[in-house]
Amino acid sequence: MKLLRSLALLLALAVGGFAAPPPLVLVSFDAFRWDYCRLHPDATPHLRALAREGVTAEGLISVFPSNTFPNHYSIVTGLYPAHHGIINNDMFDAATGEFFNYARISSYGASRWWQGEPIWVTTIKQGGRAGTWFWVGSEAAIEGVRPNPWLAYDSSIPFETRLNGMIGWLSHVPRDAPTLATFYIEKLNSTGHRFGPDSPELAAALKQADERIGAIVRRLREAHIDANLVIVSDHGMTSISPDRIVHFDDFINPSDVQVDFDGPVAGLRPKAGVTVDALMSSLAGLKHA
Repeated sequence: MKLLRSLALLLALAVGGFAAPPPLVLVSFDAFRWDYCRLHPDATPHLRALAREGVTAEGLISVFPSNTFPNHYSIVTGLYPAHHGIINNDMFDAATGEFFNYARISSYGASRWWQGEPIWVTTIKQGGRAGTWFWVGSEAAIEGVRPNPWLAYDSSIPFETRLNGMIGWLSHVPRDAPTLATFYIEKLNSTGHRFGPDSPELAAALKQADERIGAIVRRLREAHIDANLVIVSDHGMTSISPDRIVHFDDFINPSDVQVDFDGPVAGLRPKAGVTVDALMSSLAGLKHA
């Protein structure tokens, strides 16, 4: 699905009351589009309350391509994909002949793909502690450093289990508690891809997401955890139509290219004997399709 614009609610919220330096809790709602709160005000009371009480950005343009892996890793490194190495959810390394696949542990768990320095590595280098309850890049040792604790991504783990775990980490005595905790919620992304961003199913998932933010804030307060809560998203979505489908094999011979990746953006690599100029000439007709 094509990117509209991305949402980034940068919310600094004190939710507790002891004097230790407050931890940073970084929460991502995958595919939370920039205008969902405006379009669904009745479904987002907690998010809109945080926006009023804290600081919010109305929108931003995600890095290209507008996919989960490059954008999540840009959020924690501050780098463009060309500089941190994760240029897509799937990609090809011409130097080694290897493919990276976002769903394969042998890919995302391999340190060599991940460049730059994510915020949890910076935190640990500076003497802090960092715990990641899911985040793109956290399952690999980067610069020889891993967050502690960290968990391998598992979509079957319920939200309540994830939240209990994070609150448990943050409730340790200050010398053992993370100064940075990341938290990831994927339901809006999967629902949007399956049903579309304008569907009633998406509206229901949005209401659930807002309730989960309310639960996070409530649990932090109940545990007297004085946290800075930052809520971000990696990209948005827009509706698509069968009327706008382009078949590449109407313009090029599929045997002439290697498909490095596909989706909203396709990466086509000319095979031996095929020039880039010839391929681009064949694709010139796309603008009239």
